[in-house]
Amino acid sequence: MSAPVMNKISQISSARKLNKKQLDPCCFVLSAEGQDEILYFESLKKIIPRQFDKYYRLHVVKKTNVNHSAITHICRDLNEYIASGVSKFRKTKECSYVIFDHDSNFQANHIKNTLINIKECRQKNYITICSNPCFDLWLILHYIDITKTNDLEKILENKNNYVKQYLHRVRNNEDFSLLVRRYKVAIYNASKLVALCKDKAGSYPFACLKTEVVFLLEDIVDAGLLEC
Repeated sequence: MSAPVMNKISQISSARKLNKKQLDPCCFVLSAEGQDEILYFESLKKIIPRQFDKYYRLHVVKKTNVNHSAITHICRDLNEYIASGVSKFRKTKECSYVIFDHDSNFQANHIKNTLINIKECRQKNYITICSNPCFDLWLILHYIDITKTNDLEKILENKNNYVKQYLHRVRNNEDFSLLVRRYKVAIYNASKLVALCKDKAGSYPFACLKTEVVFLLEDIVDAGLLEC
């Protein structure tokens, strides 16, 4: 092979190295309200390519009590998890998320305490991720664009666990390991709901039908751990 050709190949190789996305070592630490959230994110971990193992860790915090779903307990579990493994995060950029639902935390006698907890989360740089009415909305969006249906009001009201029943119909018992592979569809469909929401971003409680889980998935995608 002639020298000019070799030089050209060398230049192409160098350009690829320069254009390759540089990942800062990071940790995504997720503390959630329910078991379905834990199963979903544990399944999501399994589809992230192993080549990123040296750059990231996705930690899904196990619940100390499955019956405790209030944001107070979600934050406490996150605090304890981080405190118990400080060495895991010493050389990484840490992104911690508190994932909760609107319907079980924003009833009349819970609003004040919930907002206090949200404030404390933000003081610790925890990112709050809320779904209205519940996390099952995010799962539904893996299958359909609900903005094209007539079900928006019923889903938002969530009377008699309407959302869970709706999810059961569209999911048809598909395992989480398969469901999570539809994450690109969910991001697209959730973004359409966010665009329709007139509530100010980051304000709680928001009244519109929306799931902020899309922001967490976008963060994971932006880190280069999943394809966009």
